[in-house]
Amino acid sequence: MIPPVGPKPPAMDERQPRQYHWDGTPTDSQAEAFPRPRSLRVWGSSGSKILRKDAQARCRFCGHRMEYFERYDGGRIPLTPMEVPSALVPHRFHWHVERGVAARGVSATGRCRIPHPTLCPMAEHDDGDRELEGARRALALRTRSWINEGSFTPQLPSAVSEGAVFEQHLPVSEGPRHIVRHVTGLWLAATVVDSIQCVARVVDEDRRCQNRVLSDQADDGRWAQTEISAGPGRAGQRAFWDGDGIWIWELDPLRADGVARWQSQRCTSHWPGTTPDAVPAEWVHLEPIWHSEHFVRVRPSDPRKLARSSSALLDMVSTGPRRVICATPDCRNGTVVLVGEGWLCYRCERRAKKRERTHRTHRQVRPERPT
Repeated sequence: MIPPVGPKPPAMDERQPRQYHWDGTPTDSQAEAFPRPRSLRVWGSSGSKILRKDAQARCRFCGHRMEYFERYDGGRIPLTPMEVPSALVPHRFHWHVERGVAARGVSATGRCRIPHPTLCPMAEHDDGDRELEGARRALALRTRSWINEGSFTPQLPSAVSEGAVFEQHLPVSEGPRHIVRHVTGLWLAATVVDSIQCVARVVDEDRRCQNRVLSDQADDGRWAQTEISAGPGRAGQRAFWDGDGIWIWELDPLRADGVARWQSQRCTSHWPGTTPDAVPAEWVHLEPIWHSEHFVRVRPSDPRKLARSSSALLDMVSTGPRRVICATPDCRNGTVVLVGEGWLCYRCERRAKKRERTHRTHRQVRPERPT
């Protein structure tokens, strides 16, 4: 065995005590009384750019902790802070986190996380999901103890659905909400299409951008009709809209830049750019059972036409190129090129030249024969 090269390490009792923690903060009492701010950064290989300290929250309805993660197909989902053995949880509730992104399934350790709306004791759950009744009952007892102690005051609306628990971090409007089709599927917006607000932060004024995502200059989407099928299981039996068509705002998949701008919920002024977000993107994954009240049966009017004023339309018409019609009475061919008065199209011009040659031949004077 080759002996190690170098000085002999000191014994345990000879080593100096550690002066700093693993994150660089000092360990002495004087420095702990006035701790310096800790700098946080996102790991380079992480698929999510959300700091964990900004993604932790307490449910407004039950008071339990939950962590928000970015979904594999976009959007956000609140999950339980701790992992549990997957054998104790039904397969349809299995979620795992890999590199900061939440996806369906079980992790490599055989454990999984559960969406918080599935366990929230204050939400109304489907009759077919009774496998987690014991966990919900235990969480309900803990919530009741917090209420009795006065450490938590729940928000108690008339009825709380799992969809409302999912969307509690969004400033959802009370009016109608439109459905938008991204590349990853159908998403429910917080408001109508022409009122979706940009989420970028105005750095100079430290506020949220007031511009709209929909732009008259960018033709990224259109109204389209699609069919929503009923969900699997017992919950799908209550869907009376199975097979009916609804109207959605469909983004053009060939315009990759426009689709990415809508997914990031940015206006044309802040896309592309490095401006941070004031709030997360306000898209919610469409769940037909929870969001059936937002289905649009009648085709809405084009929001771009509503945004344009009559004067703007007149300006567009007046400043456009002028079309000149062929001078032949029965011809309707035209051109937008600047031409002179009496312009003829290529067909009429060819006929006119042929007619001119014929007339010139007949008008020609022939010499007399000698007698």
